[in-house]
Amino acid sequence: MSSYNHTPFFNGKNLSFFKNNVSINKTDLFQVNHSIVELLINKTSNPHYFGKLILNSDGNLYTSFHRKPLINVKEFVENKEIIINRLIIDHDSDWIQNKPKLVPCNKCIYNFLCTPLSNYEKVIGKNNLCTFVK
Repeated sequence: MSSYNHTPFFNGKNLSFFKNNVSINKTDLFQVNHSIVELLINKTSNPHYFGKLILNSDGNLYTSFHRKPLINVKEFVENKEIIINRLIIDHDSDWIQNKPKLVPCNKCIYNFLCTPLSNYEKVIGKNNLCTFVK
């Protein structure tokens, strides 16, 4: 038996596809059994990004390719504690940027249940991929 992984690609012209096939609704939210730990993680950090760094072939480190490089890997080795502390404390850091901190999600009662902020929201330029918060 074969398994397939389908990853939608936003090309700037297929927003209607994302609205119809990727956006979530209340039914989607309540079909998932969230643990208390998952809810607390969603409240305090972004599990898509937290603790992850991307090393590019030029030696630059990123939290996301949608951001400027944090630092070069050589500098990171010498200053890793400073950089990691900055990523945990900086309110704009991908590591802790989550739905409860972002407009319009910060006004939504479902923001802890919702999927964490991902590259899709960053590319589309909209913090929520849902059908119930405008």
